[in-house]
Amino acid sequence: MTLTEPTTILNASIKQIFFDCDNTLVDTETIAVEAADAVVNRVLADKGLEMKYNVEQLIAKYFGLTARQMIVELQKELEFVLTAEEIKTYTAFEEDLIIDLLHQNPRPCDGIQTILQCLSTDKNYRLAVVSSSPIRRIRAALEASGVAQYFDHDQVFSAKSSMPAPKPKPDPAIYQWAMQKNNVAPNQCVAFEDSRSGARSAINAGIACIAYVGAYGSEWHKQQVAETLMMEGCKMVMRDYCNFFDCLRCVELEKEDIGKEAAIDEVIELWKMR
Repeated sequence: MTLTEPTTILNASIKQIFFDCDNTLVDTETIAVEAADAVVNRVLADKGLEMKYNVEQLIAKYFGLTARQMIVELQKELEFVLTAEEIKTYTAFEEDLIIDLLHQNPRPCDGIQTILQCLSTDKNYRLAVVSSSPIRRIRAALEASGVAQYFDHDQVFSAKSSMPAPKPKPDPAIYQWAMQKNNVAPNQCVAFEDSRSGARSAINAGIACIAYVGAYGSEWHKQQVAETLMMEGCKMVMRDYCNFFDCLRCVELEKEDIGKEAAIDEVIELWKMR
């Protein structure tokens, strides 16, 4: 991987970098979908329904949703009801399955360790993880893939576990919570997300979002995700972590230009008042 040197890029406008976990830091695409598929089909079987999803069908229909959100959608579509305790049991089954698979085959996203090493030595940015997954699963993924060392313990935020009440993405609450804990404003932050729900969460919190599609296997899949996330309002698409600092530079420069335009507008208004 050829990495753009960061030394000419960094300036003061961005203080906080947020990373999603699944498929942004840790390559869990196959693991997560296989686990979700197992959960969905177990629900259908337990309800006596003969239909069954394969992985491709699940991705096509429920892309970007957690297994819990898939179960909620299934209840609406097929008109059956699960108790809160049943849903809790199914999501616990999924979490245990994913953690087991992570330990069997840990896979950090290509190039992320080099990027995190650069950022950790630079000290100009604070780094945090913002995910919809349960905190136990996030920490297991970070540890198994060897990137946990780059994030302080209190800089791992879970939409299910960190707040008083769970509010999964696309709700912006988890990003708002993370900003509050770090005492930063939206215009001081940038987020890297790989899914529609994640991008919506960051953007609705007022944060510039960069779409990362490098974890998706085929070029067709990468292109589909890229188009979806750009339609959601992402600033740009990053296909590989070798482009990380170029993308960061673009966001920094955009913020600088906005700041210059605002300053010019203010001067013009003051001149008009003379």
